Amino acid sequence: MPRRLIAAAVSATGLALASCGGNLAPTVPPANLTYSENPATYPVGLPIAPNTPSADGDAPEFYAVLPALPPDLALDTRTGVITGTPRAAAARASYTVVATNAGGSTATAVSIGTDPRQVTVTVLQPGGPVPGATVVESSGIDEGTSPPSPVGVIETRSTDVAGTATFTVPSSTPTGKVCFSSPPVSGISFRFASSCMSLHALEPTVLLARF
Repeated sequence: MPRRLIAAAVSATGLALASCGGNLAPTVPPANLTYSENPATYPVGLPIAPNTPSADGDAPEFYAVLPALPPDLALDTRTGVITGTPRAAAARASYTVVATNAGGSTATAVSIGTDPRQVTVTVLQPGGPVPGATVVESSGIDEGTSPPSPVGVIETRSTDVAGTATFTVPSSTPTGKVCFSSPPVSGISFRFASSCMSLHALEPTVLLARF
């Protein structure tokens, strides 16, 4: 083949590669993989904030994790983002996430634990917190009774010397909400105190005022 034809063929090949976005540079393998939250502790019953990865080198094309994440948590194999809503408490454990592209792979350990949600309930009277007051935790309140009575009682206990009682809230209830109530001291209905809230909007502290 004449030299001019060879040169033209080489030039045409180069133009074709350029027009197709061709790149002869090798893919840089990912390195120094990290996560935005590590170690991570997730409360039961609430959607977690997306736990996002970052790495040096060219972008990873695939992610994998071993062992499997706790129930109701998932790793996106394309982006590596961890999302979900834990439904049960699980012991803290280490999970190995591997990020891979055409150039190679890198790995990091992510520590994840899920905790039961706790609520501290304080019973109040005009004089302040009430030690030894009965507090009932239930899955609902029957508003058809006067005073309203707990439905699906989970636990009953008395407040401590500071007038508080701490409950571990289950991850789910039949009604999707949890209620706390304190009966009146003398049977007068208007002193009965109750507070209900969605498990997804649970506050860490609850005040039950019996006035």
